[in-house]
Amino acid sequence: MKTKVILKFTAILLATLLFACNKDERETVILMTVDAETFWSSRISPGTGRTLIEYIRVKEVVSGDIHNMYFSEIAGFEYEKGFEYLIKVKKTKIDNPPMDASSIAFSLIEIISKTKVGDSGNVVLLTVSAELEWGNHYAELSRPSPLFFLIKEVGVDEWERYPFLISNFISADYEHGFEYLIKVKKFPVEPPYQYDELNFSLNHSYCFIEVISKTEK
Repeated sequence: MKTKVILKFTAILLATLLFACNKDERETVILMTVDAETFWSSRISPGTGRTLIEYIRVKEVVSGDIHNMYFSEIAGFEYEKGFEYLIKVKKTKIDNPPMDASSIAFSLIEIISKTKVGDSGNVVLLTVSAELEWGNHYAELSRPSPLFFLIKEVGVDEWERYPFLISNFISADYEHGFEYLIKVKKFPVEPPYQYDELNFSLNHSYCFIEVISKTEK
């Protein structure tokens, strides 16, 4: 699959469209990214001493919280090294967990994208507006509205809304009030991912390469 949807350090408030709580707020539905590469870390265990353990690294899109997890820690999720993922999961708070056990449980709802690292894409220049746009789809529910960039590829006249999910661009210190010209790789999303709650279809995605210019507006 050639899908390339934000799989590193990117998106913030778009995932609020997936945010849901039950009455006691113990369960939420969230987006998480999963790194393509694992890492090893030493751990001291009673009776066995220091051992090396391989972990996967995930990041919650809205909160930015990073978790180092065992391969089986997200129930129903089968991780394949070398692929970056965007996944929808259920996050559940556990009352009175056993000693040394996590107070949070994660279970897979849906794999939104799975992208092999090294997939080729077209390099394009992208103008990112100094202004951001908020959706109003949750006004009647008193929920935060999703956030969008306003973008246009160089040579295209019309601005378009794009989810706040340009891979690696947030970590490049995007500042509201500045217009950017950035170099990105453009990837098709096959098939397009439909955000039904927003009436928005994502048929291509971008991965940040570098900032060409940054102009205060």
